[in-house]
Amino acid sequence: MFRLFLEELPIAKKRHRSGTLKGRVVTYDPQKADKMKTKWLLASMIREEGLFKPLEGPIELSITSYYPYPKSWSKKRCKSEVWKTSKPDFDNIDKFYCDVLNGIAWKDDAQVVQSWSEKKYSDTPGVEIIIKPKGVHMVNEHAITISKNCSIEQIAFLVKKANRLGKSDRDIVRVYTHDDSEGSHIFFEVTDMKPVRSP
Repeated sequence: MFRLFLEELPIAKKRHRSGTLKGRVVTYDPQKADKMKTKWLLASMIREEGLFKPLEGPIELSITSYYPYPKSWSKKRCKSEVWKTSKPDFDNIDKFYCDVLNGIAWKDDAQVVQSWSEKKYSDTPGVEIIIKPKGVHMVNEHAITISKNCSIEQIAFLVKKANRLGKSDRDIVRVYTHDDSEGSHIFFEVTDMKPVRSP
């Protein structure tokens, strides 16, 4: 599972616009710059989560949009009202982020088979995106513990471990670290053992 949080106002998808250029009617995307900026931010976050290639197979998606409280509201009203029932529509928000995540979180947003969406007021405006591969049992494989700097031998061991997992027909979905008093523990999140195919 991957949790991403963008500290920016949620963006809803807009329709393509038409205009004239040298006497010809052209169609253009008015959100091209917003999409490129958001794609770059999300791609950076996804790499930090250890995902280096788009997911395959069915995906479960959750998008929660957080909006600032209107300045005209009293503190009492802010505490009592949580849900944002005004524009933009939640499906336009979802479509914008699904389009942006194409090619970085998954190959195509047609892979999203189950989704959940919410619009809320919050003191911390932003967009929370949770991505979870569906129907795939994941296992965390401890690879190595590094106390200080990573040596050439330790890097070679990590490569050897990754190759062993690949040869056993297991896909590495992401690589992540957990730090404690012993050092940095590097984990591979991999698919569980796949059933043996009958000849």
